[in-house]
Amino acid sequence: MNNTKLVRFIRVIIAGIALLIMPQITLFAQNDPQISHFMFAQTAYNPAFSTHEPEYNVWLLARQQWVGFNEAPSTQWIGFDTYFPGIGGFGLCIANDMLGFEKSINLKLQYTFNFQLNEKAVLCPSVGAGIASRSLDGSKLIYEDIYVSDPEGLYSMQNEMIPDFDFGIRYLSPSLTFGLSSSHIANSITGTDFFQKPRHIYLFGAYRIKSDKIEITPSFLVKSSIFITHVDINGMFTYNDKFWFGLSYRLQEAITGLIGLKFYSKYMIGYSYDLHTGPVKSANCSGSHEIFLKATFLKPEKPYSYYKTPRLFN
Repeated sequence: MNNTKLVRFIRVIIAGIALLIMPQITLFAQNDPQISHFMFAQTAYNPAFSTHEPEYNVWLLARQQWVGFNEAPSTQWIGFDTYFPGIGGFGLCIANDMLGFEKSINLKLQYTFNFQLNEKAVLCPSVGAGIASRSLDGSKLIYEDIYVSDPEGLYSMQNEMIPDFDFGIRYLSPSLTFGLSSSHIANSITGTDFFQKPRHIYLFGAYRIKSDKIEITPSFLVKSSIFITHVDINGMFTYNDKFWFGLSYRLQEAITGLIGLKFYSKYMIGYSYDLHTGPVKSANCSGSHEIFLKATFLKPEKPYSYYKTPRLFN
């Protein structure tokens, strides 16, 4: 790495860390959507997880949360990423999230640059930029006193679209993957409202233990918006790079079972079920369901060669 690139990299890291640790107060705002396939759909919360291989990746995720509740949370996600040698990784992520009478649509373009630390390790800072649209049908809200008009109340369809930005960084080696990111970094640090989600911080880590046909990958994801924090701990078992099953525990909230299949070396399908152990357990909730699909297509070979970087899941 030459001196110019090193100075530029240090500036990016300092700016990113400052955004992540800057104090913040969050009010009235909702959390980012929850997902159980966090070990596969990393670009949903960290733009630095775009591919580093000569390929195209497309993934879909659909989640129905708290089955049995009326107007329960429902989330759909689509992601795309690819890599251009000497330029970097590019991605697109679109999320559609519904909860009760509110709806959120988030679209992000992502860029990642690779810094080769040595023959086996890569450090990848990344940024994401896009728009966040939120709407609420105030006409369906029921207030405590229906005969008195609340000056702060919402009584009609409300919607707003604002710019949205993310920052992330990832360390990648053959066995270890580590990521730190923040979403909604442009939002106010002194308060938020319905249309501006609070800044979220994500911390992800995974370690791969591989033998001839068996692969064991423990991982974790911490997601925090200061006023609420979720911690997921997962153990994934993969056989012959084709079949996997895993178990996750979301602290004080749910136990999750995952199962999946990889076929034709390019397609993946996974399913997860959340058995809730938290407050919703006694509220006629029959769990949460999630489906994950992914397709990987290799780019046509070029006359020059690519450097193959290590990946957590090939």
